[in-house]
Amino acid sequence: MTAYRRLAGAHPDAFTPDLAKSLINLSNALAALGRREDAITADQEARAVAGQTDAMFTLWVLFKDSDPAQARTWLQLLAATLSAHGSAA
Repeated sequence: MTAYRRLAGAHPDAFTPDLAKSLINLSNALAALGRREDAITADQEARAVAGQTDAMFTLWVLFKDSDPAQARTWLQLLAATLSAHGSAA
């Protein structure tokens, strides 16, 4: 992750998308390990890096490459996060 951060800092147009995707992948792996807080932190950094203010970027990156089990894990994490912040519909 350090290398992507350096590359994105030096060449944002070329490497920021890769950094954001890597952070989403990290978040996904952490969620699969049950490390929800760390997963949320990585997800928040990915959205900040990508300049996004909502979860749509996260969902797009997640679902475009994910199998159904990963998608289900992320939806559960997202629902828990929204519920914890009083944002559940």
